[in-house]
Amino acid sequence: MPNSVAVVVVHSLIFSAFLLFYRGILLFFRSPRTTRFLSIMCVVALFLLTYFSAVEERVATRIVIVSFVLLVSRGLIAVELFRQARQRSILNVFAALMAAYALFGAVRAIVTFLHGPPYDFMQTSRFQTPSLVVNLLFICIIGLFFLLMLSSELVAIVEAQSMYDHVSGALNRRGIDQRLALELVRAERNGYELAVALIDIDHFKPINDTAGHAAGDAALKQVVEVISSRLRSYDFFGRYGGDEFLLVFSQTSCEDALRIAEPIGHAVSGLAVSRFALPITLSIGLTFARPCETAVSTLARGDMALYKM
Repeated sequence: MPNSVAVVVVHSLIFSAFLLFYRGILLFFRSPRTTRFLSIMCVVALFLLTYFSAVEERVATRIVIVSFVLLVSRGLIAVELFRQARQRSILNVFAALMAAYALFGAVRAIVTFLHGPPYDFMQTSRFQTPSLVVNLLFICIIGLFFLLMLSSELVAIVEAQSMYDHVSGALNRRGIDQRLALELVRAERNGYELAVALIDIDHFKPINDTAGHAAGDAALKQVVEVISSRLRSYDFFGRYGGDEFLLVFSQTSCEDALRIAEPIGHAVSGLAVSRFALPITLSIGLTFARPCETAVSTLARGDMALYKM
């Protein structure tokens, strides 16, 4: 294979690898950014590499061109990782690693520009050998961090899904219990009010018995949709079990919670399920969290309020 062809083929594969890596990062984070700029740069670089290998043999210029493209591609990956990192330490470390890898490419370009290219890439030299070793180390470490990033994201997805009820779409008991415990701590620490409402779907069993379980599931979904549409962004709503739901009104007094709960009850009443047109109504037990009170005590009073209705 002619040297010029080998140069173009090898570097087109290298550029494609980083281009696909960057594209994968964007897709992974659902980023609206595109790879258009980097793609154009890679195409222009390949044309220049073809010229400086087939028409005018200039190894140093080729190294500078390749190093610049790799600097930009690694830098773009690092910037995207920093954007998405927020408080995730593994992404911050990954981004810092990619930034260091980008700077390493810049150093290589500067050294080549000042001292010229090596006479033989396979011979040991004071810069060529460390350069190859560092490249191999970076490739291995980046692959490891990419796997860690994927695994941590999968764990986060599974953990988030484990907090939701698959039938109604609301938080499940584990999820709403955690939110209630957290809100109780925050209310105690910051001194604000916290209201809690236990909700029971009246006559839910007859809906299941007469219209079937599919109609019962549909009833649950309808109730959840109606309630969720009338909550504030900082309220929490979850299925507590069977036909019982729990509402946590953050930074809300009992009076304000009642003003929210009453329209919810009116909105839900009158919903029909299946062809039987069975009415759906709610029983709501409203209470408030007392200082230094546990979730169990708060819910017990909510349960008592529910059955007094």
